[in-house]
Amino acid sequence: MSKRVTVASFFGAFCCLGLALMPLPFDRWVGVRQASSLAAIGCGYFGWHDSQRKKEQLEQQELWEFEQRLKQLALDAAVNSALTDVLVQEVVVKEKIRADTSVEVYKAETQQNYVRVMAHDYPEILEHLLKSSQPTTPETKTVFDSVPETETETDSIADSVSDSKSESEAKEKKEKSYEEKRAEYMAAARSTLLKLIQEHEDGWIEQLMHKPLLIYGDMGSFKSYFAAFIGLCRHYLYGHKIISIADPHFHQNHDECWKTLVKLGVPGYGANQNFEEVGQQLNAMYDRFKVRTLKDDWLTSIFDEMTQYGFEEGTAEPASKLTRKVVGDPRKAKEAPVFIAHNDTNAAFGGGEGFSKSVNSGVIKLQLRSNSKLQPLFKGTISGIKDEEGECIKDLPISILPYWIRPEWVYELFNSFPVEHSVEKTEFPTQPSQVIASPENNEKLSSKTPKTEVESEPESDVDQLNRALNQKVSWDYWLAESTPEQLDQSIELHRSQANQNSDNLPDNSADNSGEELFTFDNLIKHEISPKPLPRENYPVIWDAEDFARLLPNESETAVFERILELSDKYTSASKLIQVGLGFTQKRGKPRSYSDVGKKCFYYIVMKYGTPSLIAKFKDYLEKR
Repeated sequence: MSKRVTVASFFGAFCCLGLALMPLPFDRWVGVRQASSLAAIGCGYFGWHDSQRKKEQLEQQELWEFEQRLKQLALDAAVNSALTDVLVQEVVVKEKIRADTSVEVYKAETQQNYVRVMAHDYPEILEHLLKSSQPTTPETKTVFDSVPETETETDSIADSVSDSKSESEAKEKKEKSYEEKRAEYMAAARSTLLKLIQEHEDGWIEQLMHKPLLIYGDMGSFKSYFAAFIGLCRHYLYGHKIISIADPHFHQNHDECWKTLVKLGVPGYGANQNFEEVGQQLNAMYDRFKVRTLKDDWLTSIFDEMTQYGFEEGTAEPASKLTRKVVGDPRKAKEAPVFIAHNDTNAAFGGGEGFSKSVNSGVIKLQLRSNSKLQPLFKGTISGIKDEEGECIKDLPISILPYWIRPEWVYELFNSFPVEHSVEKTEFPTQPSQVIASPENNEKLSSKTPKTEVESEPESDVDQLNRALNQKVSWDYWLAESTPEQLDQSIELHRSQANQNSDNLPDNSADNSGEELFTFDNLIKHEISPKPLPRENYPVIWDAEDFARLLPNESETAVFERILELSDKYTSASKLIQVGLGFTQKRGKPRSYSDVGKKCFYYIVMKYGTPSLIAKFKDYLEKR
């Protein structure tokens, strides 16, 4: 509006000036000319004044805008400074957490390496440390001298006080010795298990300790048992807390595949196909992902029958989140779940979609196989572990045939240390094989009669083999005591001595036709004839209890000696079992070849057999 006023003022001044200068008669238009001159001067002045006012307003507007820009710049600078401080503080906190985690990992690895070196590479140093750490036992007097009648009451009180002090000191030393020896035993047990894991097929089992694991395969392929084995290894080697077992068949597996974890106090959820409880455990895991950090201790959770989660009402909704949750959350929350399914599809992760490449790199997948009889083959393939270059390996053939890849073996390894007794001179073991391999230790520990130490003579090869054969887990002892050549030589010496001391036993005259059997087998039939058991009472995998229950008249060492004697005569394992050992009956019978003989042969050979004996019957053992 002001611009228009200025233009109109200047236009009026121009018009008035033109009217004043027009060539009109001077005497007639004097008043008009004067009025036009005054109007031109007035309009010109008004236009100039208005333009000056407008100019001042523009200058003031520009000054205000400039001040506003300065204020905005100052505000932006303050915000950026505060944001920078926050980011720097966050980076510092993260670096501190990362440094603390690295220090803890380094401490754990250093401690484990120290235990491994001391237990295996420098046994003489370990033995010296053990001897130096043993407390000296106070001498006890057994002389019953007569006390003078002149002994004062004060002396008797002083003697009683000193006796009570010595007893309390001895008790403290004994308690300290027990704790130290138990700690040494547990360290040796960890080192034993870790060495077996690292030496088995390039140590692929060691890569399963801290990443999510999917175990899949057909029914009867040993999936749940292997999951229990992994859980125990994580617990005893790396301090994982096994927080839960979510299994719709928990009521059926409670005393089977999960029995070792139940003994540790691990709770089970989902029994009698209660999928709502299973879904609650999935949501509980998601909640842990939200609040746990890298400073927390490791957790292991187990989820069985994953294939059904996407189709059940109680698990469909939480299972749909599993695929994206398992990609990045477990590591930051320090939880390594174990999933068990029947196949490697989207249904194995609750029917969730997407993230397939991330799941392949973030989850280790182990496939186990079984035969048509739903019996485990103890072999399969693994994908998701990494090589030295950090590249993921796909479909690597693996096996879990060795005897120690069993949850029962791991549990017994770490829980066989005897309970403390009140015996002053009880000798506690410092190595796992001294407890696991010697059932007589419990009787020794429970004995209340102190034993004096007697210097023992060096054991011969035959004595070492006899001691090994009486052990429940003998393979560790043989590896620690002898080389393969020495093992074969010891077995030959043992066989020759056994033949010299068994002249009263009948020779094995049975041939390949199976017409004659051992006289010992005939005696068994007359002495005790076990009643036929139901089919479900014949286990697929034996342990010592199954052997004692199904073969009450035989011992493991005796059967092993007979297998050694017959191994030179029979090249076929089935002939050795049927003709040599006398397992010729049909299914469901006490001397059944399929239900008892094959399982007994596998159990004895894998537990006590030498490398040459196992190699001789390798094809038969693998077909089992």
